[in-house]
Amino acid sequence: MSDANSVLFEARCAGQRRPLLAYLYALSGDYHVAEDLVQETLLVAVSKREHYFPEADFGAWLRAIGRNVWMRERRASGRRPAPSPEAVEGLADRLCDPSAYAEPRWQAEKAALAECLGELDAADRDMIRGHFASGHRYEELARAAGRTLAWVKVRMFRARRLLADCVRRRVERAGEPRP
Repeated sequence: MSDANSVLFEARCAGQRRPLLAYLYALSGDYHVAEDLVQETLLVAVSKREHYFPEADFGAWLRAIGRNVWMRERRASGRRPAPSPEAVEGLADRLCDPSAYAEPRWQAEKAALAECLGELDAADRDMIRGHFASGHRYEELARAAGRTLAWVKVRMFRARRLLADCVRRRVERAGEPRP
């Protein structure tokens, strides 16, 4: 592959990184695992770049590699069976719309999330940050709070739903189009 083609290939990979991360995070349920899966996916893509046909959908090609990397990781770790390929593809269509990761929308959502986090109850905000920023598992959060695992799961579900609704409203008010 020529230097110009290599640069183009790397640029296409960089342009698909956020949608790929969102997709693999949705599959794995763990941000740090998803980051590792993205790295592995991109390594495989680079090693197989001669197999990519320019007229094909580049994002779909990367997602297929990512899905295979994720399924291989699940099998190797002995985790429960993966969801059906149809369910995974439905998720990919919703998560991997490139307009959802365009820089203005991405920045608007980040700003809205920061504002919305400030509106959460302090205990909920601490749980959200403990899980997503610090990487603590729900079991650890339950122990630290002196609560049951079920209580943490319910609180996290409600807090995430409140955040998602708040971010959506703020972004819509700011005039960013929905993907």
